[in-house]
Order: sequence, then structure tokens, then C-alpha cells
Amino acid sequence: MTAIEESELARVIEASAAEVLETMFFTPVLDEPEPASAPPPVLCASLTFAGDPPGTLQIDIAEAAARNLAADFLGSDASEVSAEHAQEVAFELANMLCGSILSRVEPNAHFDLSSPEPVDRLQGKQAVSRQLYLPSGTLTVSVQLGDVP
Repeated sequence: MTAIEESELARVIEASAAEVLETMFFTPVLDEPEPASAPPPVLCASLTFAGDPPGTLQIDIAEAAARNLAADFLGSDASEVSAEHAQEVAFELANMLCGSILSRVEPNAHFDLSSPEPVDRLQGKQAVSRQLYLPSGTLTVSVQLGDVP
């Protein structure tokens, strides 16, 4: 594996997220956040990957943003999206982001991804994170490269 600098990994996370959000969910990434009055409820999903390099990817996404992405992905209205469907689409988003990021980090490597699971926020781990602003909330993508306990 070629070592990747934190700044390069951050750029890869941003580029991959923008591409996945725009092509699969028809959602732009904004330059600045929309004004918010209170922190929104957040859905978190995490998965691990084995390969060279191994690691972990986690997303934290505002529930409203997850519902809107689910609606766009499923071709329905956001008001019709259940919490379960929003979580399932968050899992799928985590899979897509992980695949896109890893294909940019190591394009010729083979990776095995675990199934995404709901989690609390990563604690005590050295991850490179990027926060992206979506029309209906924020999405934070965190990637930790290296052996995962």
C-alpha cells in the first residue's frame, strides 16, 4: 500500500462524497451550511474493511438529510420515508462512499467490506473526517486507515 497523507485522504473523502451524492442521490454539496436553530437528530453508520489498507468508515448524517436522500434514492416524498428506510439508505450511502473512497486510495486493491451497522460516534480513534453541507442537514464522513481492533 502506498501511504496516504491526511490532507490527501481528506480531499479523496470530499471528492468521493460529492460524486456519490450528486450521481446516486441527486443532491448537491453546499459551500456553507443552512442556518439551524438546534442540533438535529443524527443517524450514524459504520463499517469496517479488510484489505491493504484495512480500516473503518463511519458516517454521521442529520436525520432530515437522511430522509431526503432516501426519498431521492427511492423516488418518493420525504414525508413518506420511515425512520427504518432512512437508516437503510444511510447504510447504503456508507457502502457507496466506502467503495468510492477505497477505489481512489488503492485502485488496484481488493477489499472486503462488512455490513454497515448503527453506531454511536467514533470515540478515541484517529480518523480523517470531513463535514459536508447538504440542503437538509450535514453529513460527516470519517475514515480510519490501519488495523481496527
